[in-house]
Amino acid sequence: MHIFQEWKAVVESREVESRENLIMEEEEGLHQHHLPHDLISHHILTKLPIKSVLRFKSVSKLWYSTLSSSQFALTFSKLSSSFHPTSPIQFLFIQNDYTYYLYSYDDDDENITSYTSFKNLQELGSTDNKYILVGSCNGLICLASSFGNFIILWNPVTGKSQEYLDHKLVIDSSRPFRVSWGFGYVSGVDDYKVIRIIELGATLKFRVHVFSLKSNKWERIAHELYQDIFSLKCTSYERYEFNSNDFELWFPFSFQSIQGVLVNETLYWIVSKANDQGKQVVSFDLVSDKFDTVVDLNLISNFAYEDKFLCVMGGCLSKCGVNRYDDVFINMFKCPGEVETISVSRDLGLYFCQNCVGFTRTGKFFILLDNSILGLIDPSSDLMMYERLVNFDVSRNSHVASYVPSLTLPYTVAE
Repeated sequence: MHIFQEWKAVVESREVESRENLIMEEEEGLHQHHLPHDLISHHILTKLPIKSVLRFKSVSKLWYSTLSSSQFALTFSKLSSSFHPTSPIQFLFIQNDYTYYLYSYDDDDENITSYTSFKNLQELGSTDNKYILVGSCNGLICLASSFGNFIILWNPVTGKSQEYLDHKLVIDSSRPFRVSWGFGYVSGVDDYKVIRIIELGATLKFRVHVFSLKSNKWERIAHELYQDIFSLKCTSYERYEFNSNDFELWFPFSFQSIQGVLVNETLYWIVSKANDQGKQVVSFDLVSDKFDTVVDLNLISNFAYEDKFLCVMGGCLSKCGVNRYDDVFINMFKCPGEVETISVSRDLGLYFCQNCVGFTRTGKFFILLDNSILGLIDPSSDLMMYERLVNFDVSRNSHVASYVPSLTLPYTVAE
């Protein structure tokens, strides 16, 4: 059985079991003995921990309907401080090839080590197919087909998931192509969006589509809106291998990362400059559906230092680079003209880092190495400390994203 069906079945079976053991009477006919339902649902239940809310679905049919609604989920997220971009990180969503996990972290647990941290790791299950972890936003996980023809939105806490496929996304898999993705939320219209960028090796052209959860539609963006921003006319060493009918083909690519980095309703990627050597950062505004270049974020790549990837630290767009001595530098762009830098000594041996996620309540941040090791760094200590947390299967690729448990639905419901 598919992981999403399995997880959904587990959650629903728990709800059924709870309803069969109700200890409270139905609210209907008893309003004179209780507080108004609107007062309870909007001013009390929205302030409870999510585990309590899920448990209270079994109180009555009315409560179940209310707590399962998209409107309650939206109110719950708006009133929770955990959804603010700068809120301390307490959970991580982790993909280790075909297997998925939730990792919880508590700053008050002073005894956490690589030997004890597995108790904080909850396995969600495995899939038969390998998906791309596009991103995490407001409790929703976005996964994409490796062939680029469909996406899955999944809420691991509620077990709800939905697959989205459209004929516009079909690709001729016999010809070379490369896919990059992005996932985010537009608060002004309460809409989740997914962007898919296809690089076609045979024609050296792009195709860009944007999915709106609210309209449940994919729309293609006219190439005139981005043709001068990024290009497939790259340097010769930036080539992507494509296997077709046992033949190995190579074609140029522009986007350096498969997943866009989300900060304040805008996605960011490192790309090759159009008609030029070198790299730059491009953005995609989810509100206006427009690309742009980020001119105030210069990328360095030479024999002495190289910027490797973008990440999010404390709600700020950040870049991580390594010098020729294997020291790691994380530059956080807090506002125009203000950059804060964290330096990680080569002595910690973290130059193979592939992602950083920060911060916890006490200012620590997570770091994922390319050998699938998840660790924790405390930059505020006099002697910067690195704690190895979890070793995943080194033969598999791992990806990590910050996660906030929520009731957000992976589909639009007419209410």
